Amino acid sequence: MAGISPLHQLCLAVIPARGGSKRVPQKNIRELCGKPIIAYSIEAALEGGIFARVIVSPDSDVIATIARHSGAEVPLLHDASLAWQATIRQFR
Repeated sequence: MAGISPLHQLCLAVIPARGGSKRVPQKNIRELCGKPIIAYSIEAALEGGIFARVIVSPDSDVIATIARHSGAEVPLLHDASLAWQATIRQFR
């Protein structure tokens, strides 16, 4: 990739994006100043010049579509049951 140093060619940004949130449901796709909130994270990772690839790991087709439109790679959807709040607590 042009403009990325050899060290940065090894750097990968992974942005987990789940749709289910207890406090703000679907927060990743809600608009803020005309853009979905997740677009800001993707754009910052892409424009920072640090990462060779920016990958989003969503649990819904809607988030995946927005992520791709924003320039991220979305190789697969993860199962929404894996993003459940209790699952996170199990690994603490």
